[in-house]
Amino acid sequence: MVFENEQYKYIKVVAPNLPIFAKFMSRMSVDIDRGSIEFLLRAVRKLNFEGIIAHPPAFKAEWEEMLQKNSPLTSMRYEFLSAANRAYKLDEFVSQATTICNSLDLRSEINVSKDKNYFECYHIKGWIEGPMRNGLAGFFYLRDNLGRGIGITGTLSYR
Repeated sequence: MVFENEQYKYIKVVAPNLPIFAKFMSRMSVDIDRGSIEFLLRAVRKLNFEGIIAHPPAFKAEWEEMLQKNSPLTSMRYEFLSAANRAYKLDEFVSQATTICNSLDLRSEINVSKDKNYFECYHIKGWIEGPMRNGLAGFFYLRDNLGRGIGITGTLSYR
């Protein structure tokens, strides 16, 4: 779902105990069921919750007082590096990644470089950045599809 003039928030909750965590999750599920928010990215570990939500401009959650972090966002950046590899066609990865970035209107810089410590080992180093929805789509595609087999790792950050 895409909201008109949607806005994005990074949210983080570190609950001190299970009842507080359950209360937060149940309040959030009400907004999900109503269609008031959409998760673009989420991670749950023990009693910690992190995520990025999309919502309409006038949305105000009743669970916001429980948040440790609540930052409005407009864009994302993904900086990545691949493991050294000599068998994979790295130039093909760069070409496909550039095509994806262009189709999603993302800024990018992706290069193949020679590993200084090993003969005939290369890796990919680069970054992509852009609007939240398009940027996350590019991030997931690079990580989950193109990055398989070449060990893509990176850092996702938000602005």
